[in-house]
Amino acid sequence: MRHSLRFGHWLVAGLMAITVSALPLSSWATNSATHAATSPSAGVEPKAGKWQTWLLKSGSELRPAAPPDKAATDLEIKEIHKLTVQRDAKTLSQIAYWDAGSPAYRWQNIALAQVVKTPTPPHRAARMLALMNVAIYDALVVAWDAKYAYNRSRPSQLDAKLSLAVALPDSPSYPSEHAVAASAAAAVLSYIYPADAKMFEALAQQAGQSRVLAGVQYPSDVAAGWALGRAVAAKAIERGKADGSDAKWTGSVPPGRARGWARTRSNPWLQPGSPGC
Repeated sequence: MRHSLRFGHWLVAGLMAITVSALPLSSWATNSATHAATSPSAGVEPKAGKWQTWLLKSGSELRPAAPPDKAATDLEIKEIHKLTVQRDAKTLSQIAYWDAGSPAYRWQNIALAQVVKTPTPPHRAARMLALMNVAIYDALVVAWDAKYAYNRSRPSQLDAKLSLAVALPDSPSYPSEHAVAASAAAAVLSYIYPADAKMFEALAQQAGQSRVLAGVQYPSDVAAGWALGRAVAAKAIERGKADGSDAKWTGSVPPGRARGWARTRSNPWLQPGSPGC
């Protein structure tokens, strides 16, 4: 029963994280129909970095180092210019795909598709979604802490000549929220489904890079986001490895537990009649 309650706690946490991390697009970007390269005003959820976290002590626990200085930023803007003028139909399609919802939106689809591709029992799927979304949620809280701590201007706020492929997000630029969510999700999914780790990593790289190609973030925003997401995911994976779900059948049954354990040769914590059910 005690194990069941612990698992239930994390499942509820995961469901809450899914709700928050899958906020609609309007919560994350301006509603500019022309994708104007103007400065956001008050910004989206400036206090989100103070929200309660599940894996970390606070949103500032893993705050990244400060973003690059002005000279480095100017060089990055030149790099973004080169990329934006080279956009083709394939690039625009990729940008639109990752911009279709909140930073976590596509990762819900990817995770559920993986459940179908690699037949996953309901309790395993629930655990995976809980771990992934708790990691995404905490990573985004840390990202929002850093965004308003450093308040880095978006590229087009410093160079209005930049062409944007999406609406200008109403929040500071550093670190990249899409890279944060992507790397956190990819790391947890790679832990659960190691055979497809390279695919998840490639998707995470694509998600982060799409924001640079769109003209709304710097390469350094994305790099910081990838590192931050992985760091938070490591906490989620550590928690996952400690919950007993990875335990292998040893072939022996402790006295007094034979009734529940003898029914199937999988994790005994999840068998009928066991303390975990």
